[in-house]
Amino acid sequence: MQQSTWTGSFHLLWGDPPPPRPGSPRTRYQLVTDRGEVVSLLVADSLLAEFGGPRGLAGKRVTVVGEPAEQGTGPVRVQSIRLDPVRP
Repeated sequence: MQQSTWTGSFHLLWGDPPPPRPGSPRTRYQLVTDRGEVVSLLVADSLLAEFGGPRGLAGKRVTVVGEPAEQGTGPVRVQSIRLDPVRP
């Protein structure tokens, strides 16, 4: 698989399983790129720890490097993430 780079706004999505299925709430991560593309992200907790967890990135502009977890479309398995400098 080939690595790619995406830049945009990092978002958290929280969700509960639909009733009557038991389970714990889920948190998902998405990046909304500058072109309006929504990219689902698979991010290891160890990558998020540097930013104080996922809430430390919520709504912030970031650049991620990763590769699709599946052939073609699907979530991106993030290999690195960094905050982008604030634009004037």
